[in-house]
Amino acid sequence: MNSFGKTVLITVLTLVLMTSVFVYAHEENSDGHLSGAHSHKKYQKLKNPVKPDAKALEEGKSLYAAHCAACHGGSGNGNGRTMKAADFTSGKLRHGSTDGEIYNLISHGSKAAGMPAWKGTLTSLDIWKLVHVIKLFNKG
Repeated sequence: MNSFGKTVLITVLTLVLMTSVFVYAHEENSDGHLSGAHSHKKYQKLKNPVKPDAKALEEGKSLYAAHCAACHGGSGNGNGRTMKAADFTSGKLRHGSTDGEIYNLISHGSKAAGMPAWKGTLTSLDIWKLVHVIKLFNKG
């Protein structure tokens, strides 16, 4: 193969690789989520119906300890006992950071991330309490 043929081959292979990377970065995972950071516009405007009073926060913290800390860590930094999970202390969550987006993720989980869906296990109000707790981790 002459040098022109090699140049063409390298160019074509480079384009194929770049296209593959672009497609992978924008494709849906098995659970319908886009790869990489993204938002869920359908849930962005949902408002948390639970007031963040002392009782709700205490209940949310107990729920977090029982259902979330093993993966996300007791301080929400993502360094749990069982796996490395989302770090809530950064304030930048892969599936969006609004109350509604966090509620959606807890409810439906993420197969790609290994997170179970808690809808059906926890009540809607319990999930909203968890949203308050998760947002507290970013406030220090």
